[in-house]
Amino acid sequence: MTTFIDTPLFSTIAAVLAIGTAIPFYFYFKKVNADLIAEKKAEHDALERAMEEAARGEAKN
Repeated sequence: MTTFIDTPLFSTIAAVLAIGTAIPFYFYFKKVNADLIAEKKAEHDALERAMEEAARGEAKN
């Protein structure tokens, strides 16, 4: 006896749905990761500028 949704078709549909629901999460986490990297780079650049300014201040004294 066969059913309307046999096992291979159901597995294929389940796989397509799983991939389809994972794609938005991929782009969300990709953006979050990019935002975190940009934030850390900004912090690093600010610290680097502060260290350069401190070094210039010490050189003047």
